[in-house]
This record gives sequence, structure tokens and C-alpha cells, in this order.
Amino acid sequence: MRWVGALTAAGLALTGCGTDDKTTTAPTTAQAAAPWDACSIPDTLIRQAGLDPATKNTSPTGAQWQGAKDCGWQGKEAGVTVVSNNTGSLEQVRNKYGNRDFVTVSVDGRTGMQYHDGSDTDDSCVLVFAVRTGGLVGFLILRNPLSKDRTPACEQLRPIASMLVPAFPA
Repeated sequence: MRWVGALTAAGLALTGCGTDDKTTTAPTTAQAAAPWDACSIPDTLIRQAGLDPATKNTSPTGAQWQGAKDCGWQGKEAGVTVVSNNTGSLEQVRNKYGNRDFVTVSVDGRTGMQYHDGSDTDDSCVLVFAVRTGGLVGFLILRNPLSKDRTPACEQLRPIASMLVPAFPA
């Protein structure tokens, strides 16, 4: 259960849950549009990333109620969730309490940010990328607790993300 709970916490970090900001603004056109649906990633790319398309979970973090879309898959060594929203920013992620260990990364020519979200840094990692249309796409990995592979989670996530990044919006 810790495995699912950590993915949920990481997903909520991308969707803005937990902010103390009580102000509201009128939605912009970008905010009104639905975020990109990560479940649209082709099964061929999911397989190439070492994940099992048959394990697709269309709401692993429950982020839909927050205006985000998420989709997750399991592999032998880890579970990966992709979360997309159209209102977040890298600055918001950087400023969210509990997020730490920020590193600028390049994956398949896209510059993004790698970080830990307050959960176990050996077993989880987040990569997040801004999209030109507004918002973020994030990759969350959580190692299977039964895995004997002790490769750091961020090192496991980068090659998986490199297979999936071509499928998401510019």
C-alpha cells in the first residue's frame, strides 16, 4: 500500500493539492481546455519503456478532480504514473513544501526538472516538464518494494521517460 500511497502523493504534488492559496481567478482559455491524456500513450511505447500495457490504471492518483489527468502502468521493477495538468508551473513545483533535491535534466531534447517529493528518495523520483500550451507533464516512479534492483529511482526513471516523452505535447 505504501507503493500506491507514494505515487498518489507525488501525483498530487503535480496537481497543486495542498496549497494554502484561497484566491480564485477566472479561467483562461488554456485552463478551460482539458489537459493532455497520458492514457493516450501508445502501447508500443509503454512496452518499449519496460512497462506492461495490460496494467494500465486510468486514475492511479485520483487527480482528475483537480483538473489533471493521470495514467499509470506497472513494470517488473517499478510503477510509473504520468500526470498532466494545464495550470501548473515549474516554479509552483519548486516552491511546494516537501519537494527537494531539484536537478535540471534533459530527456529526449526536452529540458525539465527532477526532484523528490518528500517520500523515500531511494525508491521514488519525479521528472516534470513544462509544455508550451501551459501546464506540466510529470513522470512519477515508485520502485516495487520487492525489487532486488537497487538502482536509484531517478536513474530508473530517465530511460523510461525518454521512451514516453515523444508522445506528450510540445
